[in-house]
Amino acid sequence: MAEDNTPQCSFCGKAKSDVQQLIAADDANICNECIELCTDLIADSAEHGDDDSEVDTSWVNKKTTNAKRAACQA
Repeated sequence: MAEDNTPQCSFCGKAKSDVQQLIAADDANICNECIELCTDLIADSAEHGDDDSEVDTSWVNKKTTNAKRAACQA
């Protein structure tokens, strides 16, 4: 079976054709939906007074991520 070389997001696995924009680098790609999710995580962290350079994502679970992804697809 031939390898599928369709560009996809390295984080959510969506194909380029399934998102509005895919930013490609040498070793990884990220879609606009994952960028939006990361932006939300950083904003939420700032709202809670987290000043660390690392964002605590331990509260993020699959249900939260899927809900935000579904909202982006609507």
